[in-house]
Amino acid sequence: MPDADTLARSRIAVWSRRHSKRETNHSRGIRQEGPSKEERPHDSAGGDGRRATGDGLVWSPLSPDGKAPPVAKQYKKPPELTIDLGADYTATLHTTLGDVTIDFLPAEAPQAVNNFLFLAGEGFYDSVIFHRVIEGFMIQGGDPTGTGRGGPGYTFRDELEGKGKYSRGTVAMANAGPHTNGSQFFICHADARLPHAYTIFGKVTDGMDVVDVVATLPTGRDDRPVDPPKITSITVTGR
Repeated sequence: MPDADTLARSRIAVWSRRHSKRETNHSRGIRQEGPSKEERPHDSAGGDGRRATGDGLVWSPLSPDGKAPPVAKQYKKPPELTIDLGADYTATLHTTLGDVTIDFLPAEAPQAVNNFLFLAGEGFYDSVIFHRVIEGFMIQGGDPTGTGRGGPGYTFRDELEGKGKYSRGTVAMANAGPHTNGSQFFICHADARLPHAYTIFGKVTDGMDVVDVVATLPTGRDDRPVDPPKITSITVTGR
C-alpha cells in the first residue's frame, strides 16, 4: 500500500469537467481527480466555468491568480493520422529557460505523436507554461489555460502497447483516466515508478539540463512554479 507521499508524487492528472467526483486508486498508487464543487469556477458565460466559442462551450477555469485565462483554440475532434510511421520526427521546445529536444516514437504511439505534431504546427503550445513541476519526478505542461484543467477540446485513446518504463527523459501524455489524452504531457525528471497508464510517445535527447532547471524551480500551491517557464515556440523536423 503506497503512502500518502507516494500517492501525491505519482499523480499526473488532467483536471476534467467530466470527472466531478474524486477517485483514489490505492492499488495502482495513483490518484485521478476532477474539480470539486468548491473548486468549480464561476463564469458569467455559463456560471460553471464554461465559455462560449464558435465550437461550443469550453472549460475555462480560473487561474491561481483569480483571473480567467484566455480560451485557447478548440477542436471538435482529434486530427487525422497523417504522419509516416517509419519516419523520424524531432521537436525542439524553445522555452524561456532554454531548448529541449524530443525524439518521437511514431511506430509505438502514432496517435500521440501525430497529435503533438499537429498541435505544435497550429501554434497551440506557443506561450504555454509548465504548470506543475516536482523535483525528482516530472515536469508537466501543455495546458493552454495554465491551470491543469485545459485541453484542445477533444480526447483520444491510450496507446499502451509499447514499453511501460518511465525513465529519466521519457515524454508521455498526462490524462484524467483511461482514454482521456488531450494536449497535456509530462517529461520525467528522474526514473519514475508509475503504473503503465500514460502513453509514452517520445524521449528527450538534448536539453535535460533545462528540464533539471525547470524541475527545481521554487513552487507554490499544487506544485506550480512561482515564476512558470513558458514554451515560446516549437520547431519540428521530420525525415
